[in-house]
Amino acid sequence: MIDKKRKKSYNKETLRIYWHHAKVYRTQLGVSALSVMIIIGGDTLAPIFLKNLFDLLAAAATNRNEILWDGIWRTVFFLGMTMTATLVGWLVFFLMLNQFESRTMR
Repeated sequence: MIDKKRKKSYNKETLRIYWHHAKVYRTQLGVSALSVMIIIGGDTLAPIFLKNLFDLLAAAATNRNEILWDGIWRTVFFLGMTMTATLVGWLVFFLMLNQFESRTMR
């Protein structure tokens, strides 16, 4: 918000007050930032694994080769691990967020 008379923005002051309360919980903020990176990474990798899975399924439909089935199961495994990491990232993020908010809103 900008004060029309003074032409002053209160963003800097608001962030200073926020950081004053938040710097006590640097570890939780760091874990939250790390979990967001894991979430973004998982959401970025999942379509790549899905594309690979559909390519292998299309190839396996025309050629019944054991090597293709090994690739399919490997891709399904990595897709599952990626989705599990994304889910764990969301859970950790919301846990840290809830703890941070409940402690700073007192």
